[in-house]
Amino acid sequence: MTAHSARHAFNGILEQGGISSPGRKKHQRGPCIHCLRHAFVFKSFADAQKDGQRIDDAVPYLSIYLGHDSLKETEKYMKFSSEMFPEAMELFDDYTAQIFPEVNYDE
Repeated sequence: MTAHSARHAFNGILEQGGISSPGRKKHQRGPCIHCLRHAFVFKSFADAQKDGQRIDDAVPYLSIYLGHDSLKETEKYMKFSSEMFPEAMELFDDYTAQIFPEVNYDE
């Protein structure tokens, strides 16, 4: 499959699903095939965490699976999306509450 035919098929799927990007500015990315790769990585990290694995231990395996030559390439995928994983944000908030107590400051 060529890149063009893959893009065409993906755009057809978006159209069938009623997914569009109206009002998108120039150079602003909307839904794309590469986004599926990022979603896969986020889901893989979430699944590893839910299975009790440390994410640090999962990264080398995921890096190989993605075909990366180094872990530095995989680090690009480790940007966290709080919208995609609200349950992880809740766990993080619980954890950091013990480290950074809330301070009430009134003047």
